[in-house]
Amino acid sequence: MRFKTTILAAAIVSLAGSVPVFANDTGFAQSTHAIRREGGKLCVVGHTHGGNGTGGTKGVALIGAIKAFVDTTVTEYGSDWAKWAKAGSKSVRYEKTADGWIAHAEARPCK
Repeated sequence: MRFKTTILAAAIVSLAGSVPVFANDTGFAQSTHAIRREGGKLCVVGHTHGGNGTGGTKGVALIGAIKAFVDTTVTEYGSDWAKWAKAGSKSVRYEKTADGWIAHAEARPCK
């Protein structure tokens, strides 16, 4: 049994190196915008995506705004570009409302 497990593990490891990994990138970012390398990332130049979120606290509103940024960016460029943590030139502003907060988040997509 141990021999079969070792052979199976070796086969999986060797196949894992040959399985193609597909990026989720529509190609639209590079075809419509200037792109430049910034600190190990590729970033869209001069174009931002943004979104708004609402909530009883600033944190909840920010989560909604980031989700809107991600959703818009995934639709247009693909998920490779839609990571808020990698985005460039981030800005967030808040508005106090009678019901809580509105967050406005904006950034340049990077991957």
